[in-house]
Amino acid sequence: MEELEQKRMDIKRFCKRLLCHPISLIREWWYKKQNHVLSEYTDKYIEYFNHLFARAANTGGLEYLYTILRVEGITSGHWDAFVESEEAVADFSKMLRKMGSGQEKRALRTALFIYCHLTEMSAPYEIICNLLRCCMNQSYKFYPFAHLVRVIKNNNGFDKRLLPYPSKKIAFIKELTAMSGEERLSQIIEDFFSNDVRNAFYHSDYTISEDEFRIIDGAGPGGESISLEKLSDMLARCFAFYSAFFIVYKKVRKGLAAGDHFLLQNCQLRGKKLDFALRKPFDSIEKYANCSTLLRDQDSNLEPSPYTYPKIT
Repeated sequence: MEELEQKRMDIKRFCKRLLCHPISLIREWWYKKQNHVLSEYTDKYIEYFNHLFARAANTGGLEYLYTILRVEGITSGHWDAFVESEEAVADFSKMLRKMGSGQEKRALRTALFIYCHLTEMSAPYEIICNLLRCCMNQSYKFYPFAHLVRVIKNNNGFDKRLLPYPSKKIAFIKELTAMSGEERLSQIIEDFFSNDVRNAFYHSDYTISEDEFRIIDGAGPGGESISLEKLSDMLARCFAFYSAFFIVYKKVRKGLAAGDHFLLQNCQLRGKKLDFALRKPFDSIEKYANCSTLLRDQDSNLEPSPYTYPKIT
């Protein structure tokens, strides 16, 4: 009887809210729907990134290891924009989650700021490029977008380097996806990336009404306005994409550090001897560990042997 009475009270309170505050109920339903959609997109993208990282690992060898470790040349120590960007996005996301009813525009502006911050990050684009290169058995590149850098000559001898915008990087990634047979990645990025939205927000060239995001001057033909429903879906897909990327990337890096359960596969105990194979790319490390490329061998006295090739002039 008590449970039945409780249900009646709940129904009564719901009907009262529906009559007195219909808008708040609709908003509550919308937020729940958005969270469900975000979770659904994240699961799909995690599945895809698991596939991409696994394929790159199987074909990339050492190049895959360089990609996961983000090997670079000489840099200033302890300065990594990727770390700062991750922390900044986490901070802004906490602020966004705390915003409730009556703060819809504030929440949307904060979400757009996070969107722009995410799509500007260089490290994910670089890692994805090198993963695709691994899939094609190509070598690792410190900065795979070097050919997109524009140089402006100055009379003072110090040339100005203009780094490529996200739209240029994404266009190049699409070329790599076509070459590597990973066209699905292009479609995933197309579903959330809009250079018009990014430019409009960064350059204060927009307004937000009750039902649309309107670009004032800088939009391409037909892109002057975007419904808030479509914009919300773009933002959800973007957040899911980067969440999935961070989850899988960190899982793989953690796997490299774990060592004991990550390095070995096909383990078989034969008497007192353990036979095993090394997982990729560690099999390549073992294979070439004792190979000295263009280095002199040692003779029986552990002295360097004479050069035979190439000749030194």
